[in-house]
Amino acid sequence: MSWVLRAAVVCALLLQLDARPSWTRIPLGSHSLRYFYTAVSRPGLGEPWFIIVGYVDDMQVLRFSSKEETPRMAPWLEQEEADNWEQQTRIVTIQGQLSERNLMTLVHFYNKSMDDSHTLQWLQGCDVEPDRHLCLWYNQLAYDSEDLPTLNENPSSCTVGNSTVPHISQDLKSHCSDLLQKY
Repeated sequence: MSWVLRAAVVCALLLQLDARPSWTRIPLGSHSLRYFYTAVSRPGLGEPWFIIVGYVDDMQVLRFSSKEETPRMAPWLEQEEADNWEQQTRIVTIQGQLSERNLMTLVHFYNKSMDDSHTLQWLQGCDVEPDRHLCLWYNQLAYDSEDLPTLNENPSSCTVGNSTVPHISQDLKSHCSDLLQKY
């Protein structure tokens, strides 16, 4: 692997570890929820490495790495009920497994060499106004620095391919608002 590719992977991971979603320019009184996922294949080193970092506004609330035994959450979130903690651990573990599988699927789909390092990045989140109205929904994917098609940002008319899925708006609004209220 060339030094340029290695440097790009290292930079992407470092940015992921210290991502600051303050660039999002959300309106005063609004809140944002962002999850940054990264899966990186590592030739000769076994399974891909996966990391997820979650933010509410500018504060990191979750960090999980496939190299660690348990996810790390903000200290005030660790006080949550044991059931909630176990559920969050299961969710991020499953997300990690799915991301690793999706990365390998993309490597095969694009007929890439397994001897090279590959990266799948995913940004998922939302902005919610003070009245719990969903402003924006973020769902962006990139594979080896190339954007992949995803749902658009307008929650009232999210599209998948050529079909419109209007009911997604209510599900996203409810889920995102509930999580932000909890955090």
